[in-house]
Formats: sequence, structure tokens, C-alpha cells
Amino acid sequence: MDENTLKIEDLFLKMPLYDKLELNSALEYKLVDILRFSGKLDMFCVACNKESTFTGFDNLTDYVPGVSYSSSSSRLMEQVFTLPKYFSHKKVFTVKLKCSRNENHLMLFNFYINQHTLIKIGQYPSLMEIAHHTVRKYKKVLGKELYEEFNRAIGLAALNIGLGSFIYLKRIFDHLLEEAHKQVFAHEKWNELEYLTSPVQKRILLLKNHLPEILIEKRELYTILNKDIFELTEEECLKYYPVLQGGIECILAERLIDISREQKRRELEKSINSLTEKKKPVKKK
Repeated sequence: MDENTLKIEDLFLKMPLYDKLELNSALEYKLVDILRFSGKLDMFCVACNKESTFTGFDNLTDYVPGVSYSSSSSRLMEQVFTLPKYFSHKKVFTVKLKCSRNENHLMLFNFYINQHTLIKIGQYPSLMEIAHHTVRKYKKVLGKELYEEFNRAIGLAALNIGLGSFIYLKRIFDHLLEEAHKQVFAHEKWNELEYLTSPVQKRILLLKNHLPEILIEKRELYTILNKDIFELTEEECLKYYPVLQGGIECILAERLIDISREQKRRELEKSINSLTEKKKPVKKK
């Protein structure tokens, strides 16, 4: 995770368990905002089974081995947030958020600080559980097999297993490109040889009329798909995982829009036909 562009929501919703984050002076002060978090985050509530807004609450209580703090917020702040002293301790703390739909539905995030290193040691619900609910809407587009592979990729990435997750995402991305390829294959101006001999970023450009615009603009990021698996490292796969997953979800989101549009068209056509039938004159016997 990039310290220079770190957002609090990334720490909660993207940082895998046991990832380590080195805290420079700027991040040490940002950590105070995390400990005191009382803001709002939009995310999926697995208990409500729908999107909701979560709000941080009661996030001034933490634990330092051998040290006890008063429940007074001002005293806690005075003692805990004197940063040089604060980071001289090993600390474990929990950030709590509650669902706006039902305050009994909680999200909990556990962090451990050792000197100037922050480690995420726990989370409920898990990243995998949240992500599975979030991508469930794509099942109708992917089909059973690819949907299961998408879930496996998410689960492996949540465990910091880069190569395994990358393999599944690459299979899905290749499948989606091939679906777009089939749509243009019969076009009279289509150059099949050029497509088959092109790297992934060029293929994306050639399929520009059938893929999301952002993929066309950022196609160079997908050059990693040209590499063989043995050329990749765990770190490289994890680094590009969000880009690959995001690209897949952009394609799937557009497919869902197309499906919805076609469904609306059919419903309208059915209504028009029904109305037309009613207006037909009755033949006299």
C-alpha cells in the first residue's frame, strides 16, 4: 500500500491482513485521524445484505501493554497522541463503525503498532466476505464458473496471495476480451491477423468500440498481461491486482447496463404489442 496516497478508507477496505505500513512523520499524524475516526464510509453491510453508510464511534479506547488510560477523551488524547511517546510503545487498537440502518450491525478493524510500523491484524466482516457480496451482481454476466473464479481471486488477494489471484483475474479478463472480439470478428474492415499478433494493450485499442473508455485511455497499465506467469512476482501481481479487478468490473458494469437496457426494450415492445392487439378492429361474422 502506497504511503504517499493512503486514504483512511483504503486502510479499512483494501489493506489485506498482516500487511505492514511504514509510518513516516506525515502518516503518524494521519494515524491520529484513524484512531479518532468518527466519519462515514459507504460500504456493503453483510447483515443488512445491502449497501449502507457506516459511522465511526467510540474510537478513543485502546490498549497499551502495562499502561492504563482514563476514559476521559482529553486525558487520553494528551497521553496517547504525544506522538514520540506514543510510538515508543507497542500498541493494539480497534476502530469501530456502525451501520446507519441498524446500529447493532458493526464493522471492526484491529491494528497493531510496533515502533513505526502499522500492521492490520484483524477485521470483521472480512475483506473477502464484503467483496463477495459486492460482486454478486455480476454473476448473471459471468456465469457460474467465471463467477466462482472471480470469488477465488478476491479471496486469494485478501490473503496476500498475488500469483494465484492474478491467474484467475487474467482468465476472466481474457474471456471478456474474447467476447468483445467475437462481436467485431465478422466486420468487413476487421483485421484478424493484426488482432491475433498484437499485445494486450493493442488489442484493447482495437476493441475500443466494445470496451469502457477508461480501459482504452489506461491500456498501457495492462501490459502486465503480456507476461508469462513465471515472469511475475507476488509483489508485482498484488500491485496490479486493483487495476485488473477494476478493469474487469468496469466491463461487467457496462454489460449489466446493456442487459438492463435490452430488458427495458423488450418490456416496452411487449407493451406496444399488447396495446396494438387491443386496437385491432374486431371482424364481424
